[in-house]
Amino acid sequence: MTYATVAEAIRDRFETEVATPNSLTVHHDNAPPVALKQAWYRLRVEFSNAMLVGTGGSARRFRTSGVARVELYAPLTQGDGALLGVADDITTAFRHVTLGTPDVHFHIPRMVGASTRTDAWFQRTLEIPFYFDEVG
Repeated sequence: MTYATVAEAIRDRFETEVATPNSLTVHHDNAPPVALKQAWYRLRVEFSNAMLVGTGGSARRFRTSGVARVELYAPLTQGDGALLGVADDITTAFRHVTLGTPDVHFHIPRMVGASTRTDAWFQRTLEIPFYFDEVG
């Protein structure tokens, strides 16, 4: 399993379970930003620690953790209420879910900090912690 495979699986889940049903405009961390006037979302997949979690015979199991960070933006004229509704949908789509291929495990998503004002936007941030194992 590679970082690219895991990141793509997370992006696909977000697109299928959240973005498409809610008609959201999403900017992924691997794409350039586009100027918008309606609510939009940025999805970043960040990898952090990797550690040895098991050995068995000649095989070793390594666990890599990370966080999918979703930045939610809405125009100041709309407030952050709609953002909180989308945050609920994201939480439902990822809470304690395990993807089959690749084998990615999600923990409980959490809202980080309070609503902030950035230029002409209200912003909220939601983090989705995850991990995946590799045998090698």
